[in-house]
Amino acid sequence: MTTESFKKNLTAILSDPGGEESVVGKGRPRLNVSIAIAAYNEETCIADILKDVISAECTDWLWIDKIFVISDASTDNTDQIVSEFHNKDERVRIITKPERRGKNHSINTAVSIADSDALVLLDADVRLAHERVLEYLIRPIYESQAILVGANVLPVLTGSKSNPARAARYFDYILENERRRRKPVSYWSFYGRALAMSREFYRTLELPDDQADDLFIYYSCRGAKQLCAFSCQALVYFECPTTIHDFVLQYSRFAYYLEKARQQFGVDEVNCDLQVDGMTRFTVVSFLLRPYEGLLRGACRLASKVAYKLGYKGGQLRKGLYRTESIGVRVPTRGGGIENLKTR
Repeated sequence: MTTESFKKNLTAILSDPGGEESVVGKGRPRLNVSIAIAAYNEETCIADILKDVISAECTDWLWIDKIFVISDASTDNTDQIVSEFHNKDERVRIITKPERRGKNHSINTAVSIADSDALVLLDADVRLAHERVLEYLIRPIYESQAILVGANVLPVLTGSKSNPARAARYFDYILENERRRRKPVSYWSFYGRALAMSREFYRTLELPDDQADDLFIYYSCRGAKQLCAFSCQALVYFECPTTIHDFVLQYSRFAYYLEKARQQFGVDEVNCDLQVDGMTRFTVVSFLLRPYEGLLRGACRLASKVAYKLGYKGGQLRKGLYRTESIGVRVPTRGGGIENLKTR
């Protein structure tokens, strides 16, 4: 597809209103919501997240009117799978980019075509824990006039309990969960895997290639001095890295983008937001309770700092093209998810 035909495709999508009327009877106006899923070679995952979104409950105040999948010039069967979903549900739209430009460019594309009251960004390799996740994610926008809402993103630790990458990620989760508990509104509660934004906010965004999407969106919200919220009930699962290599690269990527965020939004602003009182003592106690996981996590952090200093994958990071392989998530049953490593 050429760039010109890509633009015509966007124009056609914009001209089709879709959905239903945005006002229910004489009551309060209903929120029309668009879902945007950035995808690059996600044939193993895209069907699951689309099924989750399509089966999500709508209410008298919430309607999902469009489901955009922005394919970043995928070379596998991602586009075909999405087209098959479109044949069954016209809300599902596939937007195929003529060349690979990265996740931020896909988000910018979604922002440019969305006209709903709220926009939900989802990674292609996540799963919604239940049918009311989107309702819980959007509710603070509807009831409290929040402009940004973060989901409760939870790693699924399936497979061998002795897997070093999963063990290290489990210790990481212990710390992340405690940070969110102690300081609910901070970057630690606004991961890019699942975010909701009001129209007044998402219309102001244009993400640069060399910034992390979640860091840029969250600190842009803070800079606007508007309300942002964390929805604990909006539970979203994602699969942990299965190799130490991927885990180290994810840490290295975070270090790179964190430095970019400090340059963009100010060192004091970012550092103050990331600082959570009492975490040093909590980390030491957690290490004493889980020395194996703690040592692995520390080793990964050290290796990631070396990779960052050496500029490993720096070219891809600057262009917004870095990614690790997506893994399909098996939605855990009762006692699953993070609990899988608690019996070790």
